[in-house]
Amino acid sequence: MTTLEISTTYCQRDSAWASIILGNNQPNSGYTIGGYGCLITVISDYLTAIHHDFNPLTLNNFLIQHQGFVNGGYYDWSCITRVFTDISLVFESDRWVSVPVPEAALSDIRSRIDQGFFVICEIDANPSVVGEQMHFVGCYGYTDNDFLICDPWDGKQKNLSSYGVISQCLIGYRCYSVQLPTKPLVSAPETPSDDLQNAIKVMQSAFLVLKDQEGNYFGNLEGMERELVGAYPRYIDIVNLNLEPIKQPQPPIANPVSTPVDTPPENSQSRPQPPTSANSQPVDTGNSSTEGIISRLIRSFWSLIRKVVGFT
Repeated sequence: MTTLEISTTYCQRDSAWASIILGNNQPNSGYTIGGYGCLITVISDYLTAIHHDFNPLTLNNFLIQHQGFVNGGYYDWSCITRVFTDISLVFESDRWVSVPVPEAALSDIRSRIDQGFFVICEIDANPSVVGEQMHFVGCYGYTDNDFLICDPWDGKQKNLSSYGVISQCLIGYRCYSVQLPTKPLVSAPETPSDDLQNAIKVMQSAFLVLKDQEGNYFGNLEGMERELVGAYPRYIDIVNLNLEPIKQPQPPIANPVSTPVDTPPENSQSRPQPPTSANSQPVDTGNSSTEGIISRLIRSFWSLIRKVVGFT
């Protein structure tokens, strides 16, 4: 079990750069570092570790100046190899989309980490839904049955399995040439509780009802927040439903089909109901702990939405 020495793990949603437009995208496009900058945040972690000090903001500016983006905000993997003579791209794996990653590839990642290579992984943030929910993380170590990652979404070090079964969530990986010092693993990051992971999966699935103008679903972590905070005005209608946040998790009821969980007072004004999918089914949230976490997540999301649109 080996880990690499990583000095800094950046968060793409840090207020210092979260609202900055990624790459050469248009100013009003909504493509910000906070929403779409997972890859350049991981690259910043790596460059800082090899003493080319960058954070997501300075790297974004650097890449713009050195033609490091194509088609607006797509990272050009060759850019830093053109600028820094000590760096080259030494490996690029196959991509496994909708198929399990072979065990040989997982063994190869472990071997590369043993050699000091920081492995930049493309993953599916929610492999339980159809299609890839693209996200990038940096793999800096491994245990007997997991990999240790720097997650740019929250700037934390955690287990890759927090995104699901590793052979299903891993899509591909690449390595740059400059190696990092290795050290024995002392303790692995804590894996989120089953209740928390179940709650996150339920919330991810619930927000698949949100679509863009082309009818594409948003089910990944980044897309979820972008839609919730109103990055696209067409979702303001959802906010205008003015739904009340859940006060407390309710105990099981005798007849959940015919009895509403949260019945408004008789004198309250009638409110429009949230949109539903023809294929939607009641969600089994498991035990009460999971339900409590989901309830807190929902309250937090509605609180964020209300602040964005100016509700009190």
